[in-house]
This record gives sequence, structure tokens and C-alpha cells, in this order.
Amino acid sequence: PFQTERERDPSPLRAQIREGIAWLWRQPYLRTSALIFAGNNFVFSAIFLAFVVIAKRHGLSSGTIGALIAVFGTAALLGSLVAPRMTKLLSIRAIMLLNQWLNGLFVLYLVWPTPYVLVACVLPVAFVGPWLNAVVIGYRTAVTPDHLVGRVSSVARNIALLAQPLTAPLLVAAGAERADVERLGRERPGERGQVELVVVGEDDDGGAITGP
Repeated sequence: PFQTERERDPSPLRAQIREGIAWLWRQPYLRTSALIFAGNNFVFSAIFLAFVVIAKRHGLSSGTIGALIAVFGTAALLGSLVAPRMTKLLSIRAIMLLNQWLNGLFVLYLVWPTPYVLVACVLPVAFVGPWLNAVVIGYRTAVTPDHLVGRVSSVARNIALLAQPLTAPLLVAAGAERADVERLGRERPGERGQVELVVVGEDDDGGAITGP
């Protein structure tokens, strides 16, 4: 009942992908949102990797690092619980602007460079991120023609995640010790689960972790 009846599309996969890209690119708001989320996801990937390195350098134990990352997950979960109410109270524009302005809290780390301050800066973004995902993905699904929903969504998600593989190399280029960054992938079995939390904490669409 939620889809129009249609026949199987015999067009090649590349043609279907091109159709999804072309439709998304003709929508200024959705196009801009996808690019913003790509930047957000890249930044948050870098922040999480940097957090583990910084926390280790400050002498925090693996258990403490895992607990702090769990606090982030809790903030995102709480944000998800209130997202339905907040999306009714605030416009899409207001939620988008709030999310982006909260990203500016990271400058506080430059004043107080401790891992606890870095986590505190992330928490408001984690709380608001689900609101952003709800309104943008909901709007995108609502305005996309039914037969293009899968194609447009896959294109938007791929754009949002496009820059994440560049995080570790750029951290090294920016001055992080290569050994510290590479060690994140070679943790002992007891520590590896905490490093994986860094990855799953990222939101596919970038609403902080960060959006479509």
C-alpha cells in the first residue's frame, strides 16, 4: 500500500546509479545536505580516532576510553528518543543550523586540551544528530519519486561516507604519530571492541554521527 505498482526496471545498474545521482543533484537542499554530511562524517571520524590517541597519551585506561565512548552513545540514544517531539517543534532549517553551530564547540578543546573536554564537546552534537537525520532523511524520502527512493538514498549515503577512508592518512599528515594511528587497528582482543565502538558510533548520514 505504500508503493506504486511498477514493473521491474531492466536498465543497467550504472544507468540506475546515474539516474539517482542526477535526481539528487537537481535538488539544491538535498545536494547541499549530502555534502555537509560528508564533511561532518569526515570530521567525526577524525575526532574519534584522535580521541583514542589523545586519551592514551593522557594515560587513560582502555576501560575509561570505552566508558567515555559509551557516554557518547548514550547521548545519541537519548537524542533519538526525543527526536519525534523536537522535529515537530523545530523546522528543518533550525535543526540543521543548530547541529552545525554545535560543531563549533570543538574550539573549546584548543583552550582546554584534555580528552574529557573533547568528549564534552561531542555530546551536544550526538544528542542533536538524530533530530537532523530524522528530518533530512524523512524529507528526502517524502519528496523522492517512489521508483527512485532506493537509488537516491544509496547515492546520498555514499556521498556522506565518501571522505571517511581519508581520516587516518590525513591525521598522520597533520602530525599524529603513525604508530598511534596504526595501532588502533592492532589492539589486543580485550581492547579491540572499544576501538570498534569508534567506528559504529558514526552515523551513516552524518547527523553527528553526522547525516544522509
